[in-house]
Parts: sequence; C-alpha cells; structure tokens
Amino acid sequence: MELYLLHPEKHRQLYGCINITVEDVPLEERQHIPEGIIFIALAAFYYYVIAFHLFWEGTFAVAIPLLYIVFALLFYAKSRKLEASKQVSKQQKLMLLQVFIISMLNFVTCSVYVSMMYIVPSKILIHFATFCWLHIHGFPPVIYLAFNPTIQKDAKQMWFSVLRRCKGQTKTKKS
Repeated sequence: MELYLLHPEKHRQLYGCINITVEDVPLEERQHIPEGIIFIALAAFYYYVIAFHLFWEGTFAVAIPLLYIVFALLFYAKSRKLEASKQVSKQQKLMLLQVFIISMLNFVTCSVYVSMMYIVPSKILIHFATFCWLHIHGFPPVIYLAFNPTIQKDAKQMWFSVLRRCKGQTKTKKS
C-alpha cells in the first residue's frame, strides 16, 4: 500500500504491465488446451437450448388455460342442469373462481420468468416479474379470505377475540 500511495511510478512499473506486450509471451505459453476444451464443452452444455424444452413449456403455456376453459364450460353446463341446489352452486362457483385466480397468477408469473430466460428483460419486465412473484406468495390468503365464508367467519372470530383481549388488558391497566 505504501508503494501505491507514496511511489506510484514504481508501483506502475512493477505491477502495471507497461513493459509487457503480447509478443513477449510465446504462443505455446499462451495456449491452455485442456482448460479451453473444458470451457467449450461446459458452454455448449449449459447454453444449449433444447427444442424439447421449448415444446414442453409451450405446451404448458397453452394447455393450462385451455384446461381451465374446458373445466369452466363443463362446470357451467353442470350448474345449468342442477338448478335445484343454488347454495351449493354458489359455493362451487366461488371455489372455481378462487382456484382460477390463483392458477392464473401462477401461470402469468411462470410465463414471465420463462420468457426472461429467452429475451433480455427490461427493467419494467423485471419489476413486473418481482411484483407477480410477490403476489403468488402473498395474495392467496387474501383470495381465500374474500371468497370463502368459513375462513371469513373464523377470521372474524379470531379478530374479535384478539380485540377483546386487548380491550381487557387496557381496562386492567387503567384500574
């Protein structure tokens, strides 16, 4: 450090490679054949884009939404036949909507992350992917709470019991 700070000319001479050119090192000493072969083999292995992989991901990208559309159509046809049980039909519709929303969040997030492997992502795409990832991990409880009456009832009971405990503790502190 002293050499760098106090004698920069001497430091440049010793460590700056000013006096060395490519021609000073013989070609035989600059060749690293085993390392080069390993590097080329690993690059070919790691960066090779497999066509089957693209086909598989493309199939899922098309098949999952198609399956949900078919399922929704079959569900609609079944609910038209069973007009007698309106309550069960309403619960089934809410369940279908819950599953559909969560699955579509997963589908969009997976599609964005897969597309980021094949294109250079912009800053907006990176932010969108992060936003989607946060939502698939944090939004399902909100969906369940919004659509499921049993979970709503249990959440209200839990919330009121916590409020009662807090209210009881404030009364005992004031006394």
